[in-house]
Amino acid sequence: MSLWKRLLGRSDKPPGPAPNPPPAVPVKRRVPEYIDVLPGELAIRVFVHEIPIGDEGIPCWSYVTDGLRRHGQQEMVFTLRRRSEEGETDFPQDPLAFFADVHGLARDGKRVEAGGHTIFTPRVPFLGLNGPVGMAYVPAESLQGVNYPAPMLAAVLLLGDEVRSVPVIGNYRVLSLLGGHCRYYPTPPWSDRDRPPVLSRADLEQSLLTRTPAIFLPGVTVRAQDRLGGLPAGRAPAGQDLRTQGDFLSGPVTLRIEEQSHGALRGVLDQFPADAPLAVLTAPAPQANVRLTWRPGQDGLRMIYPSGGDLSWVTGGFVLFLAAASLDEGARVFEDGFALQLHPETWAALREALAGGRPWSLPAAGDLQGFRLEWAWPSRVKMVSGLFYQPDEVLQQRLVNQQEFIDFTGQVVRVVRDYLSALEPGRGQALTLVLAVRPGRRARYWLGFNPGGVPDAIPAELQRRLQELRPPEVRRGPVAYANHILLWGGAGVGEGGFTFVPREWEEALGAGGAGVVPDAPLSIVWPG
Repeated sequence: MSLWKRLLGRSDKPPGPAPNPPPAVPVKRRVPEYIDVLPGELAIRVFVHEIPIGDEGIPCWSYVTDGLRRHGQQEMVFTLRRRSEEGETDFPQDPLAFFADVHGLARDGKRVEAGGHTIFTPRVPFLGLNGPVGMAYVPAESLQGVNYPAPMLAAVLLLGDEVRSVPVIGNYRVLSLLGGHCRYYPTPPWSDRDRPPVLSRADLEQSLLTRTPAIFLPGVTVRAQDRLGGLPAGRAPAGQDLRTQGDFLSGPVTLRIEEQSHGALRGVLDQFPADAPLAVLTAPAPQANVRLTWRPGQDGLRMIYPSGGDLSWVTGGFVLFLAAASLDEGARVFEDGFALQLHPETWAALREALAGGRPWSLPAAGDLQGFRLEWAWPSRVKMVSGLFYQPDEVLQQRLVNQQEFIDFTGQVVRVVRDYLSALEPGRGQALTLVLAVRPGRRARYWLGFNPGGVPDAIPAELQRRLQELRPPEVRRGPVAYANHILLWGGAGVGEGGFTFVPREWEEALGAGGAGVVPDAPLSIVWPG
């Protein structure tokens, strides 16, 4: 049996002719088709459906994988536009071979994610296309009539010179131009074998981005705010709008970097000359709903955006860092991304912030926008658990408003997360943060770092910030609460784990303050 042989579902024949039988009708195969491409390893379902565009629909097949995730690769969907002469069951077999190759690469540890791409040269034409073929990967959107688990990756077919562009400038530009071409925001989920390429070799040669060293790191985005508070609602999907730069953006251009990209970025900076331009290719910011687009020779700024809604955030495909003493400092729109112009000493300071994982900002000046560097460090500060020291019957007597106290403990954790997430990671710690609140909205905090060795300035600054919070109201005695927080990959149990009571409390109990915790030690270390 051929590897690509379809497993066909067929309707049974009727048991026998009825009197005056109706004309014979061809039996249709059932959809979706289930194809066991690599038995026990990879299966593909092929759905036939339409994607609505206005009052019309685009007929498509969607190939959905089942079996990639067992090798650490997100499952994928490839949606192909049907030609008018193609019947519902005439779907091409080529995508089956492509996904079999993807499966083999994933099994060997070579995986792709959103923002990435694959380029291959098939031995025979792929979907009738000769030469190199490319696929760009984006998060899959929900498609009516197609069933798959989330999250999925969608593969989008690249044509012609588009294939040569993505290794150089990433896939943002081609996918955004494709969205404008198809009038579908942000980019059409279907692939069309018969469309013209949206990028040419001449387009690439005229782009400064192609002549600048560039790096792509997953989890890096850029966004800026539209000064007008959103483009007009009710425009056609992926409608384009022209504006002058001075009327367009307000607020800083914000570069956001997630934790998984920090090490790679630091390695690039260690090897990259400080006086050379550098472009960081970015993925579309998830909160943005306006995308910059660019072609050589265009007049003004161009964007694509969906119809309706709040369209106040703009994203682009890169940030270009330029350093020279003659430049005015600030950020501006450049092609379909942003350029940040800096003096050499300012660029040196920003490089230190990038290498150290610290936030950094530059104010706006003149006609140029400000710039802000922010980080997403979900695992730097991890809240593990929290507990009250008093039993429920005591808390019922002392808490004036239980929700107010719970909200207060949340504020405490946010103070810790906001401050420590911005610091360069140190040795992993288990932080036991104990707070106590007395009547009259008075609060004290005890910080226990385990295994310790944290610079004194860190707990001192945390204490200062915590003291700025407004404590909740309690009555008839203190209420104490412990937060257990992991910092920088610290361990929560065993050596370097959490403690039960602060050291100051233990010393008070050992000095004759034996009794109920926390009332007994608090009466000594914090009388009143």
